[in-house]
Amino acid sequence: MSMLTSAPATLSVTSLPYALPPSGQAALIGSNFAENVRPPTHSAFDWDYALFRFYGGGTFVDDYSAAGAYVVAGSGGHAVPPNFGGCLFDFADAA
Repeated sequence: MSMLTSAPATLSVTSLPYALPPSGQAALIGSNFAENVRPPTHSAFDWDYALFRFYGGGTFVDDYSAAGAYVVAGSGGHAVPPNFGGCLFDFADAA
């Protein structure tokens, strides 16, 4: 049996509307919140729970834009209202 190894993908972005933090650190970027895109069928608590405290996860989609996006879709579970659509954060415009 052989093992396939590859180098991590690198992303070359020429311009972002925010400063990148040093490696290994995080920074608050953007000016909108998940509440800004909450469906009218969900309460603020249920939307927060469906996106950030659910049974599932999100993924980084590198070809969504020049800088990629973090996408959560189909989340929910147990007593959480389902997220039938999706919610994403686009790193190119921090929205």
